[in-house]
Amino acid sequence: MIARKCTIEDLFVTLDFVNRKYHENIRWNRAPEKCGARYRFTLRVNSRTGPGAKRGFSGRRTTAACWHVHGHFFDTLFRICPSAIIRAGNQKITKETGNWQDRNIGSDFHPLMYSESCECRHEKRYQKRGL
Repeated sequence: MIARKCTIEDLFVTLDFVNRKYHENIRWNRAPEKCGARYRFTLRVNSRTGPGAKRGFSGRRTTAACWHVHGHFFDTLFRICPSAIIRAGNQKITKETGNWQDRNIGSDFHPLMYSESCECRHEKRYQKRGL
């Protein structure tokens, strides 16, 4: 992902806030690095058994951060820095448009919506276990 019109401090503060929701399980896969006036970064989880872990097509847990983590990260960044602009893939995400756009990451024969590729929709499970 690429973030513009924000500072590196904004990105680190945002990660701290998101980690509160996901019980300190989120970290940088690629820490923000400056590329001109932009910052390039990616998110991942510390433990694939914890909250915020994405599931692959086969159902196997991965270390990638799920759709919900990214959505909460973007929402929090926009609260901290309303003018921020994020590029994720070919999508432009701003405070007004773009965030929480779901898409099929599976195939035509085996569709899998991005929002369904994790267990965040079962967040109560983590709350019961104290995670």
